Amino acid sequence: MSKPGVLAMIRNIINEFRGYGMKEFDAIQAKKTELKAVMAELEIRRKEERAQQEATTLNALRATVNEMKRVDEQVDQQAKAMKAMFDEMQRATQEMMEEKMKQQQHMARKVARQ
Repeated sequence: MSKPGVLAMIRNIINEFRGYGMKEFDAIQAKKTELKAVMAELEIRRKEERAQQEATTLNALRATVNEMKRVDEQVDQQAKAMKAMFDEMQRATQEMMEEKMKQQQHMARKVARQ
């Protein structure tokens, strides 16, 4: 076989098999593109779910902080009320002691006069 004959045979073989597997390759490429789109959609959903979870957690934390502030205000109010009661008790005790002292002094003067 001559050189041009061999080259022509090789060219014929190449041309015959040139399109072989292209359909399959194209199908694989299409599937790959489809899978990439699905993966991107899943990633978006995952990020949305995570954002939703973080928002829920943040709202729960805000509610907890607000509850703690409310309790803190109640404790402050109770502490002020208890201080006011204590001050009132001290004042009343002081008045009673002063009254008792006056009574004793009055009694002492009465006894001294007799």
